[in-house]
Parts: sequence; C-alpha cells; structure tokens
Amino acid sequence: SFPTRRSSDLILNPFISNWQHLFLYSNFLKLLNDKSRENLNEFHKKLNETKDKKLSHIVIDVDKNVAREPEIKNLQDFLNSMGANIAGAGSNTIIVRGVKELHDSEFIIIPDRIEAGTYLCMAAATKGDVKLNNVNAEHLSSVLHKLKQINCKVGTSKNSIYLKVNRDLVSTNIKTMPYPGFPTDMQSQFVTLLTLVNGTSIVVENIFENRYKYVNELLKMGANITIEGKTAIIQGVKKLSSANLEAKELRGGAALITAALSAEGRSEVTGIEYIERGYEKLVKKLIILFLYII
Repeated sequence: SFPTRRSSDLILNPFISNWQHLFLYSNFLKLLNDKSRENLNEFHKKLNETKDKKLSHIVIDVDKNVAREPEIKNLQDFLNSMGANIAGAGSNTIIVRGVKELHDSEFIIIPDRIEAGTYLCMAAATKGDVKLNNVNAEHLSSVLHKLKQINCKVGTSKNSIYLKVNRDLVSTNIKTMPYPGFPTDMQSQFVTLLTLVNGTSIVVENIFENRYKYVNELLKMGANITIEGKTAIIQGVKKLSSANLEAKELRGGAALITAALSAEGRSEVTGIEYIERGYEKLVKKLIILFLYII
C-alpha cells in the first residue's frame, strides 16, 4: 500500500540488470538465466554442438523493424568476451562466425534503462527530485527529451541522471518507436505521468497491440483517458485518488505503482509478482524513494 508522499529526495544507486534479461540470439545461443557454473557449462555445450553441424559462418539480415536496443550490443560484447566472433549488433546486419569453443568470462552488463526511466517517472509524478547513479543517459535520450518537454529539470553526467520538478508540468505527444525512439516499455509509466500534467497529451503505441490494459485501473483513480485503437488521449487532472488496483502485466503494473505513489490517500496494488519480474528489490528501492510503504 502506498500512503501519499509528494517528494522523493535522494541519491539512488540501483540498476544492475539480471542475467535473465539477456536475449535469445539465433537458434544456437541459449538464454542465460544466471551465471552459475552449471548453466554456463550447459551454454558451452549447446554452442559447441554447432561444430558437429560444421557451422562456420552465419549472416543474420536485420530489417528496420528488428530490435537494435543497447542490450543487443551488450550481449554481443559479452559473447565476444567468451571467445565468440560476432559483429554488427545495432546495425542492419549481424555477422556470427562459429568458433571451436567458448571460455569463462567476467563481464559487467549495462544498467537497466527501463528501470531507470520508471524511477524518473515516479519522481516526476510525485513532484520530487531524484539522482540516479550507475545509469547511461545516452540509452534514455528519448525519455529524457520528453521529460524536459513537460517541464522537468533534467541534468546528466557520465554515470548519473538528475531530475527535479519545481514548476507546473505540461502536456506532450509521444509515439513509441524502435530504439533509439521512445521505448514501448516506458509508454504506460509516461501515460500515468501525463494524467497529472496541464493540458491534453496524445500517445500512439506503434510497437504492440493491446498495451493499454492498465488504463481501466487508472480510470478508477480519476484519470481522464480515452483509448481509440492504438492512440491514448490523456486530459490532465489536478490529482488522482487512492484505489485498490490490480496489476496484470509488468509495465502496466509499474504504471499503477507510479499512480499510487502520486495519489492522495492509501492505495493497494495486487499482482506484484508481475512487476517484480522486471524490477529487482522493488519495494526496498521504493522505501528509499518514498520512505513509507507497507
């Protein structure tokens, strides 16, 4: 439950993405669930099986609609650190050349940009300020641009982002696009934020269908949102009211927590198991941010 608290003043050191967030890469790259010796050996075994198929050169052609997120490049770098021979991640063509074997490697994976963006939206929605450490501002450039457009004060340094709200927030329009465009995984959090700004905002979801399922829960809280196909029309309101809310998926659940934190009174969010899939130690970090959460 989230009794209201309208400011969030702290320095936060979060954002080491879980190994489970690494992507499946072609038919011979196995998803890594963790970095245990047992799973790593199994990963080696699967890759080494490709030798029996005499796999020496694969070219994967990537069209303009395929993901080019920073996580793809990071996965390429990780596999190369183990002895793989992969090039081109983030471009139109990825070239994977088979190797005889992979070896152990220690590797630091990039910060979770969606987790970082979510906390920025929470701070903005509660009209607070926050400094996020161990983040890559370049990976969040489209989100930071929109936060500036709605009147948030945003500053960046090499490994940190600072956000402060000290004036009225205003409306903006958003279209979700493949990276480096505005990420679909930040759409629901930003829609929630836009319910609390002055004016009318329009959000167009170009990546996934049926990604406005969380909106009915926001309507319970007094939000003014109309859905027309892939477009959400958001008329800002002065405040949201507390409510009992049900999260049914990951990012929509994060949006509901954002709304609950900004609302007057006590709200309860169920379905937290969906949200915790993408936000490690969520409650602990929210307690740091907002101090009072049951």
